[in-house]
Amino acid sequence: MSWKTGPASSKGAAKFTDGDRVHHQKYGPGSIIATEKTPSGQKVTIRFDGEDRERNFLTMYTPLTKL
Repeated sequence: MSWKTGPASSKGAAKFTDGDRVHHQKYGPGSIIATEKTPSGQKVTIRFDGEDRERNFLTMYTPLTKL
């Protein structure tokens, strides 16, 4: 399920899309399962490998690396 709300803002294209594989320094590798455009920037929902729960992050504050 995706929560995309429309095209990327005029500041540029969205940095991440559903299905992207990413790496977080603390949580390790995972898959983006949803993205959302918010007033604070792009929000991503990630399910990290080996975890049963999902975590939400604002990409402007979270160092994520695409794999």
